[in-house]
Amino acid sequence: MRKALALFLAILCSLAVLGNVFTVKFPDSVPLDTVGRLFVILTKDGTEEPRFQFGWGDAPSIFFATSVEGLNSDRTVSLDADTLGYPVEKLSDLAPGFYYVQALFDFYKTFHRSDGSVVTIHKYFQFWEAPGNLYSNVVYSYVDPKKASVKLSLSNQIPEEELPADTDLVKFVKIKSEILSEFWGDDIYLRAGIILPRDYHKTSDFYPVRYNIGGFGTRYTRVLNLMKEGSSFYKMWFEEDTPKFIYVQLDSEAPFGDCYWMNSENNGPYADALMKELIPYIEQHFRAIPQPWARLLDGGSTGGWVSLALQVFYPDFFGGCWSQIPDPVDFRSFQVVNIYEDKNAYFKDYGFYRVERPSKRDAKGDTVFTIRQENWMEYVMGPHGTSGGQWDSWQAVFSPKGVDGLPLKIWDKVTGEIDHKVAEKWKRFDIYLYLKENWSKLAGKLKGKIHILAGGRDSYFLENAVYSLKEFLDKTEPHYGGYVKIVPEVGHRRILTDKQVMLEMYQAIEEKLKSK
Repeated sequence: MRKALALFLAILCSLAVLGNVFTVKFPDSVPLDTVGRLFVILTKDGTEEPRFQFGWGDAPSIFFATSVEGLNSDRTVSLDADTLGYPVEKLSDLAPGFYYVQALFDFYKTFHRSDGSVVTIHKYFQFWEAPGNLYSNVVYSYVDPKKASVKLSLSNQIPEEELPADTDLVKFVKIKSEILSEFWGDDIYLRAGIILPRDYHKTSDFYPVRYNIGGFGTRYTRVLNLMKEGSSFYKMWFEEDTPKFIYVQLDSEAPFGDCYWMNSENNGPYADALMKELIPYIEQHFRAIPQPWARLLDGGSTGGWVSLALQVFYPDFFGGCWSQIPDPVDFRSFQVVNIYEDKNAYFKDYGFYRVERPSKRDAKGDTVFTIRQENWMEYVMGPHGTSGGQWDSWQAVFSPKGVDGLPLKIWDKVTGEIDHKVAEKWKRFDIYLYLKENWSKLAGKLKGKIHILAGGRDSYFLENAVYSLKEFLDKTEPHYGGYVKIVPEVGHRRILTDKQVMLEMYQAIEEKLKSK
């Protein structure tokens, strides 16, 4: 009798574990053939909605996700104990407790691209704030994977995008890109935030332009914070000894992630759109000097790589770059992975044992999260390289497209095994390799235009690649005429202030004009 009772209870427990933990209701207005990805986000921090604590790497939230490929007649979708998540890898492993809980639905769109590919993907990679996406109210609830489900309703919709209002010195630009719209088979827009010089409305002068590319996912609206009255940037902008530039904040939003402003098989011709559409528009509508020497680039982290890459790959179009803490500039040191020689991106073998590779370290050198963990997070966010995360963004930019129209995988997201045939294709975006193989043609075009700064203890190990690039540039003949500085004990932060960047830019312009 006791054995039978124990068996009965065990069966009940197993059924409970396999039951639905979350049930999410869609509005009746949502079509039954809807495709997308559904997230349930949990956090212990109630100061803001869970969806705003949702993001890359060490964000303070737990999330679970499942793909939606059509709805049933009652328009509900459930997440059971087997649903994958991050950093808890499966819902059944979630620790029971009270959480702030919110559901978020990311609508996917099918693009019929001009290259013949048909891909279904989100239109905005920062989907937790993307126009049209749905989200629930926040529920504070006890969650236990072995108990009855928490019910959530997607009763709210993110409103359509509206450009912030212009001010006297801050302007916003949004233009349809004919080049990218043709590639994607759908309307694609380019955006930028612009800060005008302090005396712009008092003169008829034309000004050089500082094109800034921020860190990963930086939006054009960043200029609002920069020019917030009383901010350090605001005070600097009005100081008499601050050089006068038009400041342009580029916006790198693209369907597969951060576009990196490169022409790529997966993202499309973003470099062409920048140089043939957005920059000409800015030069026509604002008093920008339409000359290469007056187009200066700078940025940090992602923006550090982009500013350097645009200068290197398009040396005749831009007049100089100030690249700080750039993403990997030598793919033999892709953070801590040599993509050409290593067999596995997640683990390094030392004889009879394996060590898991870190992705981020703190100031003391302790690992914050590993490459495997970060890639798992992206795998849960969007399978098949569609998360829009950092590693998927790199993959979309650097990889060729596969027969399914999606980026070829540089490595298996679960195992970390590297595909060296794909790695070979990445070489065209390897800045170190490109400079080394083409220096005789580039030397005259890049003289005095390359300025790179990195921290000697970068959180993402980015100094490793900068060291090898510095070693090459220091030995160039003829010499490149710029600088590469690696500052010891500095982590992943900018070394030069905004004012210092513009002072160096202004000095470079003066020297260029004197030499003419």
